[in-house]
Amino acid sequence: MIVLNANGPFFRRSTQVMYVDKQGNFVRPADRRNLLVARYPGDSTEAQVATLLHELGHAIGLLPEDNDSWDGRSSRNTQEVLGHCKSEIRVAAKAPGHERSQRKIANGEISQAY
Repeated sequence: MIVLNANGPFFRRSTQVMYVDKQGNFVRPADRRNLLVARYPGDSTEAQVATLLHELGHAIGLLPEDNDSWDGRSSRNTQEVLGHCKSEIRVAAKAPGHERSQRKIANGEISQAY
């Protein structure tokens, strides 16, 4: 099963960063940060295609598990995808009709959370 974070870069261009106190409690908003998938801005077709290819790589056993780790494994896996699929991602982003799908997602016609 592939799970997409409804608040991550597949669906959002930026996110609110929160300050955390010494006990690990979120205490107040800090600022907004742009989200990226490799060099692609969040909520772009390129970021979405790269994310889906990354997750497909896990599902079919071509990429090692990265488990939302903070050690850079996920970024290395994404770079592996880009090394093989960068031109296909670019073509998909320019394909006719992708704007229509983006509008359906934005209007709630296609569910964002799984």
